[in-house]
Amino acid sequence: MFITAGPIGTIAGLWLTERWRALGRKDTTIRALFTGLAIGAPGFVLFPLASTAGFALGSMFLAFTGQAMATAARPVSLSYLPPGQIRAQATAIYYLVISLAGQMLGPPPVGWMVDRFSDPQALRYAVSIEAATVSIPALILLGLGFGAFRWGVERVEAESAELISG
Repeated sequence: MFITAGPIGTIAGLWLTERWRALGRKDTTIRALFTGLAIGAPGFVLFPLASTAGFALGSMFLAFTGQAMATAARPVSLSYLPPGQIRAQATAIYYLVISLAGQMLGPPPVGWMVDRFSDPQALRYAVSIEAATVSIPALILLGLGFGAFRWGVERVEAESAELISG
């Protein structure tokens, strides 16, 4: 999956970003991030529930492709808004937050759910529930943020143009 779905997702995300940029969109990278999550989320939700190897591979391919699209777009989206002098710090804080959130919001709730189900065989359901519980709010929040992101990019571009012109 890393050898096939990863490059396909990265290339697809870059292609979409460039296509949207050619159309004059200011929110290209956050759109690519949203698209990647929208593609990957169903794969992550369905993979643990797969009843056949083909279905498992298909959902895993979908998940990895979407994840690669989103992974390529996240840091680029972040680099658009902060001023140059704090861009590296903003990126470092971003990676710190997602690393901590991933460790706190990933494994513990899955283990807690399996304990509540009182059945180790329920792990597949717990993983699927966790994927849906994280993915749906992430997609909603990103969708709500398009306008603010566009506004931020336009403002940074306007300020940069003012600095350059004089």
